Formats: sequence, C-alpha cells, structure tokens
Amino acid sequence: MSGPLRLPPRLRALCERIPACEGLADIACDHALVSLSCLAIGRAQRAIAIDIAEGPLHATRARLGESMPLGLTLRQGDGFALQAGEAQVAVISGIGGAQMAALLRRDRPRALGVEHLLLLPHNHAAELRHALAETGWQVTAEWLVAERSRLYLGLAAVPGQMRKLEASEADFGRLAEDADPVLWQRWQATELARQARVADARRSAGR
Repeated sequence: MSGPLRLPPRLRALCERIPACEGLADIACDHALVSLSCLAIGRAQRAIAIDIAEGPLHATRARLGESMPLGLTLRQGDGFALQAGEAQVAVISGIGGAQMAALLRRDRPRALGVEHLLLLPHNHAAELRHALAETGWQVTAEWLVAERSRLYLGLAAVPGQMRKLEASEADFGRLAEDADPVLWQRWQATELARQARVADARRSAGR
C-alpha cells in the first residue's frame, strides 16, 4: 500500500487525531480502514484490527491478498482482545456509546498499557463520558464532523482523574463548544430533541 486511503469524513477526522505510536488497536474495526490508513501514512508501526465478527475480517483478507501490510494483524475478538503492551493507542468506532462504556468497564484498557483512547460513538455519549470518568480516563478533546445528513461526535481521552460530571456536561460535553458553532448548535438541537423523545417514551410507559 502507498499513501493514505480515501476515508469518509468521520474516519478521516478520527485518523487525523491519532498520535504516532508503535501499536494501534482498532476495536470493532469492521473492514480495518482506520488500521490501514494509519499504517499507510506511518502513524502506527503496527495495527491490530479487532472485530467480533469473522465476516469483515475474512473480506479484508480476501480484498488485500498479497498486498496486506506486514504491520497489520486481523484478529477476531470481543472488545479489547489484547495482550498487555500490544497497543498504546486504541480506537473504537462503529458502535454505540453504551457498548463502548461496557467494554471500558469490563476490559480496563489502562491495565493493558493503552495510553490514548479515540472514540466515535454512534449514540449514548453521556453514558460513555460517565464510563470514562469511572474507569480513570480524562477527556482531552471533543469534535464534531458532518457526514451527509448526520453529525458525528468524537472524543479523545488519556489516563487521568476527571471530576464528577454535571448532567449538562454528560449530555453535551465540555469541549465541543470549540467546534464549528453551526455544527455545535445542530448537535445541541439534535440532543435536546432526542432527550425529549426519551422523556415522552418514559411518560407513556408509566401510564
């Protein structure tokens, strides 16, 4: 492979924020686009692309064939299926925030030597922020990316103590105000509408 891959905007923004590392863990990797891109541009020396499903991994092996990068490992596994010290940076995209939160609480990636997390949750960002705080991670950056008609939220975190989150901080984050103000307003409106739908559903269920 030579040069970076063409990535959708949400994954391109994610890859741009990945620090240079010896080992990258690409959790819920699907077709390993993040791993392949980071290897191609030299952002990672080794990449372990992990997915619970064998199908995407098999398809990636078949597609790459003899052109598979030497630094790429395709691994079927659930969550942080790593040996201690294999990866200093972990990326999770393609799943929801509640699932990410469960993986953080179960797998404790800090104990595996992971020093940086980059997360792209599809939903439930508040639960993810709470799980980061509970498991010893501090959010250092948040960003918003528009792709087609949807907004995507990204978070970066490093080991550290994060103070208890207020409800509004858990829902909307502390740092995304630095994003494009138009995107930030759209994100707030989307989240408020989602919260209203959840509240209506709970009221209906209680009747």
